Amino acid sequence: RAASVLAAALAYAALDGYGQAREEPPVRFLPAASLQADILAEQVARYPCDWTPDAKGRPLSGGIESGRGRLYLSLSHSGEWAAAAVAAQPVGMDLQTPPPMGEEGIRRLLKRAHPKEQAAFAELEGDSLTAAFCRWWAGKESVMKLTGEGLALPLRGFGVLPRPGEQTASVRGRTARIRLWENEAFSLGAAVWDILEISQ
Repeated sequence: RAASVLAAALAYAALDGYGQAREEPPVRFLPAASLQADILAEQVARYPCDWTPDAKGRPLSGGIESGRGRLYLSLSHSGEWAAAAVAAQPVGMDLQTPPPMGEEGIRRLLKRAHPKEQAAFAELEGDSLTAAFCRWWAGKESVMKLTGEGLALPLRGFGVLPRPGEQTASVRGRTARIRLWENEAFSLGAAVWDILEISQ
């Protein structure tokens, strides 16, 4: 699929720019319609690697040797958008556009959410509910990708609040640090393990 290929191309671009000082988030995102095969071919030649997914469907789950140490990737696409994140430690990243399920579908999914998440959504409706859902799910799935468990991780098992900025979540006795961004088209979430968790 074009979006999947674009996410891979963005991952190569993120690898290429890793470590450069910048103000924007440590991710790259573009509309899938902007895919350029020549750019992808150039990046593939620079960072040859095996994209075969592991048993849980994750490509490059063990990271990639870049000449600057091992780097870790996370890919996502939603609607017409795709994104990639790169970090010097395991990272989970998710991009979420407004879902087609509508308000009723969102309410059904929230019945499986953590109690503090349900409370955060209790008074929301319409566009506010949809926007909050995009922020919440981007953060939620970024953590699920970070753990490597994906949707097998129970939604009630950890809480993510639907607000932009930074927060933490306790996941199976570990602390995940989460950052959420949003614009008019989508919400974006990235998660890494707390540095104290990594050093232990």
